[in-house]
Amino acid sequence: MGFIGRFLKQPIFGGMGMYFVVWTAADISQQEFISKVKEYDKFKTLRSATVGGFVIAPILFTWLRIAEWLVPGTQLKNVLKKIVLEQSLFGPVVISSFYAASGVLEGKTYPEIREEWRDKFIPTWKTGAQFWPFMQLINFTFVPLHRRIYFVCAASFMWSNYLCYMKVKNFPHPDLSEEIVVDITEPLEPDDKEDVNKDKVKDNTVSFTSTAGTKGADVKLSVKPREETITGEKDCKQPVVSTVS
Repeated sequence: MGFIGRFLKQPIFGGMGMYFVVWTAADISQQEFISKVKEYDKFKTLRSATVGGFVIAPILFTWLRIAEWLVPGTQLKNVLKKIVLEQSLFGPVVISSFYAASGVLEGKTYPEIREEWRDKFIPTWKTGAQFWPFMQLINFTFVPLHRRIYFVCAASFMWSNYLCYMKVKNFPHPDLSEEIVVDITEPLEPDDKEDVNKDKVKDNTVSFTSTAGTKGADVKLSVKPREETITGEKDCKQPVVSTVS
């Protein structure tokens, strides 16, 4: 048996190699068939494969041995304990590692990585909690310890498709303002869905209260005199509004 064969025979290295291949295929699948991107991004695939092979696989290999050390045996009671431990301890670690490592490879700053993690961690963890307990029930019960990483790798094709999808999915951030442009060449009149009460105009700033989707929140608008537009800091629908994403 050659060097590559001996290398892949070791569970951790074999698992890393399998993860590299599976995550490559999963990212291609996500781009081509799930997101149906106009232009395939080969660098995204390389980043995904790198994270899967060199980050997720070693963490998984370590966890499977820790779980067996903490709760040995394949009895149903012990298997269920391992599953609970996995979802409460390992799940948050591996999900956070995925977003952190992917962000680093993308060249993101720490605040950008933290913001993406904050937006996507809970939805990702909830989805994993619906998928992995069933997979690990089979894995912890019937698969020998040294083969478990291969079972997880095979099962993770669907999961890694989901992670690749979540990585490119944009979530609206509740703390971020959305810019709106109002054409003031037409009168700013309230309609039956909103009640706009102009309170004050000072230093090219209009302060008013709107009940349109903001529950009476104060919205400040800055006036651009020449362009005859108003730029707002919160979503407030007016008769003539152009929303800029």
